[in-house]
Formats: sequence, structure tokens, C-alpha cells
Amino acid sequence: GGGELGRVAALEARVASLERDLRHAGDLLRAHTGWALDPFASAVTARCANHSTLHKEHCWAQGQGLARHAQMCEYIPFIGPPAFGNYTGGGAYDHHMCFEGKFWRHGAYDQPRLPPSAQAHGRVARGLKAECVVYDFGIRQQPQFGEAMAATFGGRCEVHAFDPSPVTLKWIDESGLKDNPNYHFHAVGASGWDGSMEVQAYNWEQVSLVRAPIHFECDVLGLEAGTGVDGSPPRFVTRKASNLAFLDKKGCKMEFPKKPPFGKELMVPVKTLPTIMAELGHSFIDVLKLDVEGSEYLFLAHALDHYRARGERLPFDQLTIELHHFTLDPRYGDGASPEVSELVRMLQLEGFECYFNGKKDGGWPGAEPAKPGMGYARYMLLNFVRTGRASRGRPAQRLERDFVVNDWEWVHRP
Repeated sequence: GGGELGRVAALEARVASLERDLRHAGDLLRAHTGWALDPFASAVTARCANHSTLHKEHCWAQGQGLARHAQMCEYIPFIGPPAFGNYTGGGAYDHHMCFEGKFWRHGAYDQPRLPPSAQAHGRVARGLKAECVVYDFGIRQQPQFGEAMAATFGGRCEVHAFDPSPVTLKWIDESGLKDNPNYHFHAVGASGWDGSMEVQAYNWEQVSLVRAPIHFECDVLGLEAGTGVDGSPPRFVTRKASNLAFLDKKGCKMEFPKKPPFGKELMVPVKTLPTIMAELGHSFIDVLKLDVEGSEYLFLAHALDHYRARGERLPFDQLTIELHHFTLDPRYGDGASPEVSELVRMLQLEGFECYFNGKKDGGWPGAEPAKPGMGYARYMLLNFVRTGRASRGRPAQRLERDFVVNDWEWVHRP
């Protein structure tokens, strides 16, 4: 009868769910343990023939009165095609955008022009549904990527920016960004859970979930900078050094992590990607930008678990991300990182391929340790686009796909 059919249907659904969980667990295990088969998995494996840091677009929009925070626009005449490297405006234009599918092609890399039929801020200002959705996580006081996306493309992009850090909350009201009908700010951070997160002070006046460990600081004698070269007499000075090698020597003491300079522990609100999308009424994101000082790993791990458990794909087509605090494998050196390779493997299973790597030599080291007692942090910028083909082989399939659309044409998603 109907009851028996219902039980059979429930059992089949449960079996299907278990199959998805088992497949996901197997993929995670292979990504975690099999990365050494191709240690340089962060290499470029797809070609976006037309991508940009949005520097030119942003400066053009500011010249039209559509933006306020464009920087280094005097360098625009000297910027070549993105394939040969863009000027990054002091870090303001680190993240790339691939003009694929529904986005206009950049043309001949001159200042972009909007078609006569397009009106900046047109669709959103008139209360119509946006044709493009962008999530920009981590803006500090550098909203260039999000503002450029909101100001160009004929006002068709709805941008949501997320950042709970004190420096951003103090600045956002005076930034003028809230006057842009296409730009929406949320004082929420990215995480692998919904609720709150304890954060500490971090580089560049930011905050991060990264915590300083208990460590030893020792007084060591070192050469003063600029002395002992070109025949000048060397001068030695005493410096603090965090190094376990000095444990048996005098001048060392144990240092405990200091509280962040906020007068008390700082708790910030955080949410997962599925929760944010549900609250904002979005089922799909065209471009996801992540620059969240270490929270990118748990944010993406939760998203992968959530959507794969439901048999759904990740709900975005482009990802531009800055990775923090990864290691380099001493067997292979530059460009070989177990943590980065593991993440890239999982994205490849979702049909994503890397089309631009900001530093092919394994990223760059910070000017100082991210926290006292820690080694020098490494950072890397990677840019992914969904190619539609999941790469399950080992090593990863190397793709050469060209994403090109007609100049100044708006291509609708089928």
C-alpha cells in the first residue's frame, strides 16, 4: 500500500544520501593524502582569455561619477593586458575577474564603454532584479573590487560586502558606499558556523581568528642593519627573537599571548555561506571574493560539506581568493603546499580550474610573522572559474579553455 511505498521511498533517499556522504568522504581523503602525486596543484590549468583586476574599469567608473574609491588611476595608460600583469594599486586591485559567460569582454584593454542602452545603476535603482550577484568578503578600507563591480556592467550587478572588523565599521559610514544602490554592506564575517567568533588583532589593522601561541622570546645579539658592509665597522645590537633553539640559554622567557588591543576579547558575528544566501534570498552567486585572513578554509570546507551532502554543486561560478598561513613542502619548495593542493583538488572536483595564480612561486612571505612565536606567514592569490568539467583524475587534467564572448555583449545564462 501507500505506507509501504513511502517507506521504500524514504529508504531509497537515505541510501542516496549515504552514497553522497561516502563519495564526499572518499574525495576528501584522496585530496588530503594524494596531493603529493601532483604537488604543484595550484598551477594554472585553464585559460581565461580576458580577465582583469578591474583597475581600469574602476577608474573609468570614477571618472563618470559612479565610484569614489578608485586608486592609482594615473597609472592606467601604462597598464598592459592582464595576461602580462596589472598594476595592483598598492594591494587595492589584487583580485581578478574573468569576463566569461554573462560578463562583457574587456575589448582592447582600453577604458571600457557602456552601450547606449545601458544606464549605470539602472536595474537596481529602478527596483528590478539584478542580473549579477557578487559577494565580497573582507574589505577593510579597500572596497575597490566590490565598488568596481557595482559601478560597471550597466548597473546590473548587486554587490554584497561583508566585514565585521572594527576598522571597517568605523570607516564604512563615512565611505559613501551606502549611497550606491547596488552596494550593500553587512557587518558579518565568514566562518564554518553561524554565531560568533573570537578574533585577535592581525596585520594591516585587521582582525583574524589566528591566535598567537605561547612561545619563548630571547635576547640575542645581532648585526645592526647597514653596518659591517662596504668596509664599515660592524655594530651589534640586542634583539628579541622567538626561537626554541635558545631555550637553554640565558635571556629567554616564556611569553603568553596578549589580549587584542580592544580592551577586552573581541567577539564578532559570523555566518556560513548557505545561511547568508538564504537570508538574502539568493540561490546563485556569479562571483565570490574571499580575503578573510585565515577564515577561508573553514568557510569553504563548510560550503563543500553542505552542498555536496545534498547532491548540489557550489552555488557560484567564479572564485577569487587570498590564502593565508599555508606551508611549503621542503621536498619540492616553491609552489608546493599540501594545504593549498588539498583545497584546489576539492574545487577541481566541483568543476573549477585555476585561470590565474598571482605568484606561481608559491605565494609570498609576510614582512613579519603574523603572530609572535609563529613563522613568517605566506599568502597566495588564486582565481578560479567553473569550466563545467569535474577533474577526478590524478594528476589534475590540464585544460586549455578559452572564455571569450563578443565585445560589449551581455550573454544571458541559459
